[in-house]
Amino acid sequence: MALFALIMTIDYPLQPSQITLISAFTIGTPSFLLALESNHNRIRGKFIPNVLAKAFPGGLTDWLAVAILVIFGSFISLDHDQVGTTATFLLILVGSMVMYHISAPLNKYRLAVMVISLLGVVLSIIFLHNIFALTMLRPRSIFTLVVLFFAAITIFRWLSHIADGIAEVLVVYDQKGHDMTFRDLHEAYHRGRKNAGRN
Repeated sequence: MALFALIMTIDYPLQPSQITLISAFTIGTPSFLLALESNHNRIRGKFIPNVLAKAFPGGLTDWLAVAILVIFGSFISLDHDQVGTTATFLLILVGSMVMYHISAPLNKYRLAVMVISLLGVVLSIIFLHNIFALTMLRPRSIFTLVVLFFAAITIFRWLSHIADGIAEVLVVYDQKGHDMTFRDLHEAYHRGRKNAGRN
């Protein structure tokens, strides 16, 4: 996003305090609490590809959503405060979607983590909006937020299916190495996409 702002010669849409709010309740708090959950499932594949498969769809969706918001906002005359607040809410919504995708299938503990994170966001917005430089959204900002969020849902689901398919291919390749056939690749990719569709 910083490179995009630099290339487009525009103001960076988010304030440091807004980035703190987003990171605290869509990354920091949930990742810390989810790491405390006991997990006896066998680890499949390698660490870096597994992490990238989970991180890439959300990261690219965030970038696309905010980039479109910044460009579209210039056409409908959204000021910097409106763009910043809208971008903050948009990234929180996308982050919550990513959190749900990573936590699926939900159990009581994971659901509690999501509730705590979302409750923290809501309370921060209500009582600490001045600290996080959040302003009241105007109707055109709300409309833009809703449209971009529903677009982000579609983009995220599509990217997640692709990333999960590729991750499954890498798992099979790790097991079979150079003995992997095109049929194995095809079956692994579609198996990964199918498993992603169940989440």
